[in-house]
Amino acid sequence: MKSGFVTFVGRPNVGKSTLLNKILGEKVTIVSDKVQTTRTQIRGVLTRPDAQVVFVDTPGIHKPRSPMGERLNATASDSISGVDLVCLIVDATMPIGRGDRFVAAKVPKDGIVVVNKCDIAKPEVVLAQLATAGEFDVSAYFPVSARTGEGVDALVDHLIERLPEGPQYYPDDMVSDQPDAFWVAELVREQLLAVTREELPHSIATRVTELDWPYIRVEIMVERDSQKGMVIGKKGQILKDVGTKVRQQLKEGAFLELHVVVRKDWQRKPSTSTTWGCRRATRPVQRNLASISWDNRYRGVMATVIDLAEAAKRLDVHYQTAYRWVREKRLPATRVRGRYQLEVSDVDAFGAARDRPEPPTPSTSRRDWPHLADRVFGLLEAGDERAVSDLVTKLHRQDDTILPIISEVLVPALHRIGDEWRAGRLSIAEEHRASAIVERVLAGVDRRSAGRPRGTVVVASPSGELHSLPTAMAAAALREDGWRVELLGRDVPEDALVEFVASVRPDLVVLTVTNPGAAESASAAAAEVEAADVPVLVGGPGRSLDELLESARATVKAARRAR
Repeated sequence: MKSGFVTFVGRPNVGKSTLLNKILGEKVTIVSDKVQTTRTQIRGVLTRPDAQVVFVDTPGIHKPRSPMGERLNATASDSISGVDLVCLIVDATMPIGRGDRFVAAKVPKDGIVVVNKCDIAKPEVVLAQLATAGEFDVSAYFPVSARTGEGVDALVDHLIERLPEGPQYYPDDMVSDQPDAFWVAELVREQLLAVTREELPHSIATRVTELDWPYIRVEIMVERDSQKGMVIGKKGQILKDVGTKVRQQLKEGAFLELHVVVRKDWQRKPSTSTTWGCRRATRPVQRNLASISWDNRYRGVMATVIDLAEAAKRLDVHYQTAYRWVREKRLPATRVRGRYQLEVSDVDAFGAARDRPEPPTPSTSRRDWPHLADRVFGLLEAGDERAVSDLVTKLHRQDDTILPIISEVLVPALHRIGDEWRAGRLSIAEEHRASAIVERVLAGVDRRSAGRPRGTVVVASPSGELHSLPTAMAAAALREDGWRVELLGRDVPEDALVEFVASVRPDLVVLTVTNPGAAESASAAAAEVEAADVPVLVGGPGRSLDELLESARATVKAARRAR
């Protein structure tokens, strides 16, 4: 059979979504007379006995006036690569201008120009549009009407004829791979677009926050408080009308609850716009096809994603068991709009490992600590902070001191992490993540020092020192030794350090330095602090924690005698 991907691109409001709905014979994407109605890639599937075509609808490419507009353009541009055919849609009722030519320059030479809205344009205008479009360097031209269907069948037959032989990517009964939650949110936005005017349509975003049939809760986001009242309407009438029209398009019995929230300038915040459905999708997502195989050239374009119920069936366990594994973070999953999504490869790997015998629990006796350093290295490499914390806490309860844990377990593990990074087997981000994990674990260790504290110590690293782990280790050792510690962290400016010392009046200030570039700022900071009659210790790479503790006791003792 023939199969492949076809992308629709073009300026806003040229009828891409309407054409997709007409080809599929049912509604899979919302339509509106407002620009930027489509905000992400929408995939519709046409299946015939001899062919399967996956159509990709995209946002209209336009001159962006906000970060969200830039993301919409990037989404549309990304959809041009990695597909079999690209159709450039132009409007028969509007002159072909610079915007159309800008989009045409992105279309490959084997692309197709589709002149849409021929039903409302005069024949001579359509011929003129086709003649003007002839300057585009593409392979074919088709006049169509997405509203009446005129010319659509000829276009689809031509597309199928040009597709290569390939596998069937989706089941026969699937017309779109969009989740139910996404579709409901889009239906709500479609009805709001129909009743709003001016800038408000661009300021509206929707998402489903809860879907437990028949109950569906949808949040509507606007940018300003004044827009909230416009969306709700007098006595809530607009929301009531929107809810009624949306329920008419859902299965009978749906209970739809609509809430309006304000997120100031959300279009300019990538994190907010991505969460609320304006995402930049760079590859089509295939769901519920665990055993499908495809041509190698699509491996970079497609991913196989299933929900938690499908994963439970695949693992041959009860749904609650799979849910517990996800909550325990044993089974990797991503929560999207209230539902868990899992990669089939992750599920299969988990299933293969589940039947293997569990490795013996490593001994935590003192003589086996060198071996535990290897275990901590593996946990740090995997980013498993919880396991590292549990192991360090267990060791601390056994030995009741943190110093040997740092020197015999954590430091060797971190040295191996550094070696792996220098060898190019770990990224700098993974190396920083391991250091951050150890830092947080040390900060959370339950220390049980009893009695009156020896004194107050301020621990910091001077300006230019980018590593915060040495300060965390020094602070942990000093607390264990009975000191009250004020931890400032890394890269502390000189004036901020002096001001803090003046307010706290500690018995000692400890500056940790591992970067030679920070030695000068450390000396200057130490001189300023000592001028305030507070002793200072500068800990470098060659000073062990035992030496640091011994020097701290001696320095504070000498300072107290001098007073």
